[in-house]
Amino acid sequence: AHKEGWTDRPSAFLFGFSQSVSLNYRFAAARPERVRGVVAVAGATPSDWVERDERLEPPVLHIAPTEDEAYPLGRARGFKTQLNAKGDDVTWLELPGKHRVPSAAYPLIAQWLEERLEWT
Repeated sequence: AHKEGWTDRPSAFLFGFSQSVSLNYRFAAARPERVRGVVAVAGATPSDWVERDERLEPPVLHIAPTEDEAYPLGRARGFKTQLNAKGDDVTWLELPGKHRVPSAAYPLIAQWLEERLEWT
């Protein structure tokens, strides 16, 4: 059995790395009632987002590795601008590392998730 009203609440945190990040952003914008938050690492915003009139309601944690070969920091900062234009709750972190999940990201991701979980 499930709790009354459970299905009415957003139920998923989406985690994306690299190419899956833009897909998660697109899904979160299209179905905000199903997404509690988005954690994105070393990825991009959707390529046509500037032209699309859509909001990003769920909170976002985007981690941009500073030495990312696939999404160099200069390019990634353009994603930060787009995220801030689309959403009101965007946490942007730049951490040392290449195109991978930086080791320093794990405790920061855990803390961000803990702050958004309801334990009642």
